[in-house]
Amino acid sequence: MGSNWGGGQRELSPLPYPKRKSLLDGLSGTVIHDHWKSYYNLIGVEHGLCNQHHLRELKAIIEHDKEAWASEMRRLLRLALPCRHFHEGNAIPSERIKWLTKIYDRIIKQGLAFHTAQTPLSCKGKRGRQPRRTGHNLLLRLFHYKQDVLRFLHDPAVPFTNNDAERDLRMMKCKQKISGGFRTTQGAEQFARIRGFISTVRKLGFNILSSIQKIFSGNIPIPAGS
Repeated sequence: MGSNWGGGQRELSPLPYPKRKSLLDGLSGTVIHDHWKSYYNLIGVEHGLCNQHHLRELKAIIEHDKEAWASEMRRLLRLALPCRHFHEGNAIPSERIKWLTKIYDRIIKQGLAFHTAQTPLSCKGKRGRQPRRTGHNLLLRLFHYKQDVLRFLHDPAVPFTNNDAERDLRMMKCKQKISGGFRTTQGAEQFARIRGFISTVRKLGFNILSSIQKIFSGNIPIPAGS
């Protein structure tokens, strides 16, 4: 089944669409993502995990499984975020990072001890890996990828979440859901270019409507100092 804008098996263009990984080739810096394993195959980048995803997963574990460590971890991440904002653009004092990291390690240790003490889940078949509870899987991710989870504390340029990127994609997904996709590749590219311009001027703090008007008058908005 070929890739397409509309989903399902409906082919909207004879042109082949590149796979997700090929779209990301050549990146540099830090990639903020949701721990999709294929991202770790990217070359020449560092990784940061989206903690908004973690907060949602922790909330589900708190509500459905009532695991105490999840409440503490969610509280810690919520404390670390305003700490990052307070030192916006600057390095967080090393003592504060050590304090937050120490609490992080304690919570992970507490959670792993809890799951080690639980009765193992039964296997559906004779073969395969021993199944783990949802909370246990999240704990192991937070343990093994600690550096990526807490990268936002160490690097002022790394955000707490990848929500900005997801917001940029939202209108594209809305277009897919409403009309099923695009009739031509050119139409999709034009839509993406317009949405990319709007997203950029919003992030730069420009007025969106006046920026669009300036484009038609030949005055491209340029950030101060550029």
